[in-house]
Amino acid sequence: MLLLVGFELVDTFHLSSLPSYSLAGIAYREEDGRFLITSLWEGKLYSFSPQDPEGSLREELSFGDFFDDGFQDYFWGVECRGESLWVSVVSAPLDSAALLLYVGGSLTRAWRLDGYEGWFAGLGWDRVAGGLWAVQVGGSGAIYLFEIGDSLQPVDSVTGWAAYQRGLCAFAPYGLDTARYLLTGNWNEGMLYLVDADDTAHAVVNSDSVPGVAGVALWDTAAGDTLYAFVTASDSLNTVYKVNLGLTWDNWGVEARPAEPPKPLAFLKNGLWFAPEPVRVYSASGRFLGLKRGLLALKPGVYLLEGSGRTQVIWAARPKAR
Repeated sequence: MLLLVGFELVDTFHLSSLPSYSLAGIAYREEDGRFLITSLWEGKLYSFSPQDPEGSLREELSFGDFFDDGFQDYFWGVECRGESLWVSVVSAPLDSAALLLYVGGSLTRAWRLDGYEGWFAGLGWDRVAGGLWAVQVGGSGAIYLFEIGDSLQPVDSVTGWAAYQRGLCAFAPYGLDTARYLLTGNWNEGMLYLVDADDTAHAVVNSDSVPGVAGVALWDTAAGDTLYAFVTASDSLNTVYKVNLGLTWDNWGVEARPAEPPKPLAFLKNGLWFAPEPVRVYSASGRFLGLKRGLLALKPGVYLLEGSGRTQVIWAARPKAR
């Protein structure tokens, strides 16, 4: 059972070098311990160190013009896992929206969201379910869990919000595959919510006021340490809040966490996926393709890898011409 004492703002930063009201999505990159943020008005991705957000800010990627419809694109939500970077984007008239997948800094796949009202903001990868949560702004205002394949298939949702949410992250304690949580929030109410993603009713476990919430990401620290979230705010100062969530990994009985995140089942090597140990490979439809090791000869598409009691979703892109 979670032992909660409420949320507490413990530090505040201002990314004043960016245009006012720029901040939207945020994600934590485990590989180098930096946070990624999207800058709405510039269409760029930045990163910063949690120890010094203002002094360590640097540009990572420029997204360009995806819709090419004569209007500005707003790149909002961001989530990363290894080489994969997920980004949600909407055209300025709010009539075209998409989910984009970048691998190694290159756009490799896009899903148009024509079947949904509005657009999608915050994103959060669910490592237990192997899917991507996304916040709908418009329509029902639900938070959907999507199964990634040739199309986006919703397999779960959190509904009943009084206001459209914006920020989102998903997390589960290391060592447990039956405890999943969402952090979400919005600037309309100035609230941050902790949601039980396992419970059928998806109950709100805790909530507290945090002003201007645009994005939220968990700072993934060691077992026993206090859990912190970094929250981007939509304001003129481009404020980033460090929030004590009032819980620790020990609340789940997790006595120890690996000193480093588990190594991926496969990684990109010269543009091709390489598995150092045997992995079971499945297509996006769930068809078993065999037990493979070394270079994975895969056609372009989404695949699920299974091995060592873990899973990994990868996107095999078409090899670039040399």
